[in-house]
Amino acid sequence: MALERGKVMEHGNALRTGRWIGAAILATFVIGMVSNFKLQTDLFAGDGLLVNAAAHPLKIGLIAVLGLATNLALLAVAAALTAHVGRAYPVHATTYCLLVGAGLAIAAIEYSTLLAFRTVSEQFAS
Repeated sequence: MALERGKVMEHGNALRTGRWIGAAILATFVIGMVSNFKLQTDLFAGDGLLVNAAAHPLKIGLIAVLGLATNLALLAVAAALTAHVGRAYPVHATTYCLLVGAGLAIAAIEYSTLLAFRTVSEQFAS
């Protein structure tokens, strides 16, 4: 009886973790869509990023923070997956963590470049 109860609790824990992983992936998808198609439209419209970035410093900061937050959420998903399936599929779990970590590094470079464009745009406007 205790073994069955342990399996039920283990299954419930895996199900709960799976739901959190799914919710995190959906949240990163929605935030990414909002960032790309709602927040960034004013930056790239008309004369382009170099001219428009100085007029939207808060949007640029929000885009960078949301982008890094979504990448950190994906890193948390990778850690949760590794914790649950890492022993069964160690190569897959490690590869996924490495890919997500590389994505976070690339995103950090991308958003630091976007923040740098704001400074360049302010110098260009004056």
